[in-house]
Amino acid sequence: MNGDASSWLRRGMTQVFLRSPLMVPHVLHPKSAATLWFSNSVSFMQAINFIRARKRQRQPLPPTHGAPMRGLKMQRGWFECRLIPQRMSSLALLCVVLLFCVACNREAASEPEADPAPGVEASYDEQLRAGRAGQTSKIALLTTEISDQDLAALRDDDDWLKTLIVDRGVVSDQSIAAISQLPSLVHLRLRESPISDQGLQQLAKHPKLQILNLPQCAATAEGVQQLSQMPSLRNLRLGGDSLGADVAEAVSELEGLRSLHLIGVPVDDQGLRSIASLPRLTSLYLDDASVTGRGWDWFVENRPKVHVHVDQHHLDRGDAAAGDHQH
Repeated sequence: MNGDASSWLRRGMTQVFLRSPLMVPHVLHPKSAATLWFSNSVSFMQAINFIRARKRQRQPLPPTHGAPMRGLKMQRGWFECRLIPQRMSSLALLCVVLLFCVACNREAASEPEADPAPGVEASYDEQLRAGRAGQTSKIALLTTEISDQDLAALRDDDDWLKTLIVDRGVVSDQSIAAISQLPSLVHLRLRESPISDQGLQQLAKHPKLQILNLPQCAATAEGVQQLSQMPSLRNLRLGGDSLGADVAEAVSELEGLRSLHLIGVPVDDQGLRSIASLPRLTSLYLDDASVTGRGWDWFVENRPKVHVHVDQHHLDRGDAAAGDHQH
């Protein structure tokens, strides 16, 4: 289990089911199981060691009488115990929990990572060295200008790199060849880079990329259509003067999309209907589009569960005009 899932488990959102005869002999009734909920500061082994310590000191856990028991302090954390009938298979419960962890972790991966906290930004070389030393899984350059020559240092064995953010400097299609060979890349953001159809065609071969953010690209609908080859793409944000109304039709072929943000693309009512055909779409942002009030009425009626923002304002349900909630 990776670090994100482990942290999520410790925060108390996952129940860990243990058969007491196997994991904690004689501490609990031999015909019962225990459910342990952990806070962020209590690890699994800390909880087990705590229970075993109470056993050695002959201090049994207080009875729960069918209700959760609170207040067992351990450093800065706590946990609860309650009994579960033996007929519930602990192995089956554990399988359910692990499958739930994996599913939620994959879902979380499709959301963009937050930008690093403000402060002194490490240089590109420093972040590259830190990643190869196993200290990070991302390179985030928010203020440092970078070029194709810098990105040429990336290697196809840089499997530690999952997030690449470049907000300053111009990166061209030349660098996309190196970026597209990063085996573990999940999130790519190139803010000032005029990536063309050629670059999108190279990115379309990436098997794991889930989040693609190119707000100032030089691509067309033909290049966007190439992205339909990406099996993992979930979140797409595109902008650029070369993107026309036909982009909506190209985007409609990206059936795995859950979040779409088009900037300065003249999407009209017909284009909105094409976008509405995306089966998994949950979030739609359109800036400077050409959709009419009637078009939005149709969309809200037919896709009521999609979260919509128009020109950075929330579109209220049943209202074809932008609301007063600014994103």
